[in-house]
Amino acid sequence: MRKIKEIFRFIIAFAIIIAVLIIIQLFKKGNNIIESQFNSKKFIMKLPKFDSMDVRGKLVKSENFKGKNLYVQFVDPLDFDDIDLIKKIYVNWKDENLEIVVITKDFERFKARSGIGTEDIIVLANDYEKLKSKFNSPQCCGTYYLFNKSGRVIAAGKNVIGYENGVKVFLKQLIRNEYFSMSNFIRANENIKNIEWFDQIAEIIEKEDKRYFIFSLFTSFCESCLSGAIINNLKKIYSKNKNFIYVMCILNADFHTKEDIESLRSQSGINFPIVIADSLLNQKWVSLIHEFREADLTDIVFIVDKTGKILKVYHRNCNCYKSFFDFVNSLI
Repeated sequence: MRKIKEIFRFIIAFAIIIAVLIIIQLFKKGNNIIESQFNSKKFIMKLPKFDSMDVRGKLVKSENFKGKNLYVQFVDPLDFDDIDLIKKIYVNWKDENLEIVVITKDFERFKARSGIGTEDIIVLANDYEKLKSKFNSPQCCGTYYLFNKSGRVIAAGKNVIGYENGVKVFLKQLIRNEYFSMSNFIRANENIKNIEWFDQIAEIIEKEDKRYFIFSLFTSFCESCLSGAIINNLKKIYSKNKNFIYVMCILNADFHTKEDIESLRSQSGINFPIVIADSLLNQKWVSLIHEFREADLTDIVFIVDKTGKILKVYHRNCNCYKSFFDFVNSLI
């Protein structure tokens, strides 16, 4: 009986050791990949070591890019989306501090379709499969990687978002140090009545006999779970305090129509007013979306008093969801 107990303890101890080793390996593996902004596939975190002859007969090594910002894209010459993306990168960033590397199976077709020569970019066409393996590319064609001067991945993904709302944002951050912040759009302590493109909201404040106003701005509900959580909180606030506080949801006109309002009402059970943004607000909205991306400009909620002063602002980038609604509840 004693021997059986000892064997049993040994088996348990052995199983624990195996489990710990598995967890360690998974942790290590997790540190060697990143989740793409635009794809659920896994991507490398550092520039891999490689060497390959470019189409001009020059040896290209990964060491050549130390201390340089680097954009690498696998291009399928038959895929116009791939060609379009690399052309936009080339046209908009060739004079910036950025090295561009194209990896393709067919240089001649790529050159003919893109019109890009090899003076300002590096084209690797001889070792496609080897490079695909080195980069651990889950979907070779259309996959891009953006590396900083230390060789770390800043962004990686499949060409599904395109240039304007995709890699451009990361290039702006990496090379020009430009980031979206709430001060680009709206911030606390501003006065709505002094912001020209918020005339639509200023008119509501003048007309409605309420002490406080909550305005929520949504584009296309990038993260529906978060948008849904915000809407649920607003529904509760409105239901309990509709004689005291005015709640409104404003939709971006480029993503929504008046027909969408009824659909949104039926799906979410929204019990407060929903409107489409007027031309001035939408123009501001769209101009910032063009500079950054739509995901940065949705799920914005702010509370205003009767004078027009913005008391508090919530935005997904500030991680202040709870504190915002705690503040609203404290006012009520």
